[in-house]
Amino acid sequence: MNLSKTVEVEILSLNDVNSEILLFLSKEIPFHLPVLHCRIASRRFELPTDSYDPQREQYNSSRILDMLASFHPQAENGRVLAVTSQDLFVPGLNFVFGQAMGGYAMISLARLSPRFYGLREDGDLYLRRITKEAVHELGHTLGLMHCRDQFCVMHFSNSILDTDRKSSDLCATCKRLIGIR
Repeated sequence: MNLSKTVEVEILSLNDVNSEILLFLSKEIPFHLPVLHCRIASRRFELPTDSYDPQREQYNSSRILDMLASFHPQAENGRVLAVTSQDLFVPGLNFVFGQAMGGYAMISLARLSPRFYGLREDGDLYLRRITKEAVHELGHTLGLMHCRDQFCVMHFSNSILDTDRKSSDLCATCKRLIGIR
């Protein structure tokens, strides 16, 4: 998908995400994906109750994305990025940092915090991880697939170590695929 004009991204909170994180993302995402322009949604959305799996103590991200698509139609040529602090999964995987379907993407902050792994808080590391996962999922909404380059932001993160290894930026090949120089 070679993009000839800027794509609008609406960033929205699912339940309880700190507005400072949304503001940070609105400024950081266009730095890494200059074809995107971000704005923050004026209202918060609730997680659908039927997306919660009490046995797993996680939310099914596919169901959440389906809800977003039905209740929050995106503008023509636009994208939606939902951010939640709740832990996410898709059937067949233990967890996901995020997911994208069509023009809708979401990320979970739950496993991006060093505290999740029993480590002391590191705000800079936390924000780098958030950026990488948001850019990765929005890359999918632009038509990018997972990249073999382990340092490209589009590389699949099977663990937090994969997220920490990769950069926040697209590799040259992925940039070329969406028309970024």
